[in-house]
Amino acid sequence: MIFLVLFFFVLAASTSAATKLHTVGDVPAIDSSTGLPYGYAKNDIVWSGFESILGDSEAMTSSEGAVLTGLVINGTVEHIMAQVEGIGFPIKPLGYAAFDAKIAAIEARGGETEPPTDNRTRTCRVGGGGPIQREYLTEGVGYLAALGDGLRCSNLPKTCGRISCSRSSGIWWCNGKSFKRPISQVVHSLKFEELTDVPADNDHMVEYKCNLFAVYARDIHDNCWWDENHIRLAQGEDGENEFKIRVVAGKETAGC
Repeated sequence: MIFLVLFFFVLAASTSAATKLHTVGDVPAIDSSTGLPYGYAKNDIVWSGFESILGDSEAMTSSEGAVLTGLVINGTVEHIMAQVEGIGFPIKPLGYAAFDAKIAAIEARGGETEPPTDNRTRTCRVGGGGPIQREYLTEGVGYLAALGDGLRCSNLPKTCGRISCSRSSGIWWCNGKSFKRPISQVVHSLKFEELTDVPADNDHMVEYKCNLFAVYARDIHDNCWWDENHIRLAQGEDGENEFKIRVVAGKETAGC
């Protein structure tokens, strides 16, 4: 393990039934054979923006900056942190207070034009190859939250990429279908906007700040857990209803 996670999450109430923040239509179900949404391919997340680790001025003038500038790595946050640490740039863990402040800052940048939003759908006890130990999901969320805003993650259309994977616990970011989209109508010179159930498949690669996905994984961590034989387990899916983002957390053994 690259570093010890130095924070703990406040335990949230558990539910054994599917839990939704909002009820929406046209949500592609999870395929039981893959643990991911039906019709989605699997591929690696593409990471860039590593020069931001040094800061703009230092990255432009230092030999270290030359190493990081233009660097592109495919894989999970664990792969990225190991490779970056291997060339001398460890990403420091967050303490408890710093973690809460970081999550709040990520949430604060969301709105009509940028995720995360409050208009999301959550479903518990689905995703991956089964439930995972909650403490391992804690680690994955911690790794993602520790990333700076300059690190960027890209994903192909209609594709799920593992953004975190350790101790047989996976977090996937799926880029594809939004659940509802706004349709504007003009009636008697008045403009109305409503949410419809028209599916909107993404047909291009998209890019977000990598730490964004800590918000969705933490929501699963806090709301989709239960006790089984004195072990806390977690599993679920959290997705934006208007942005084309779905995040799945569950068991993964291949390369984890």
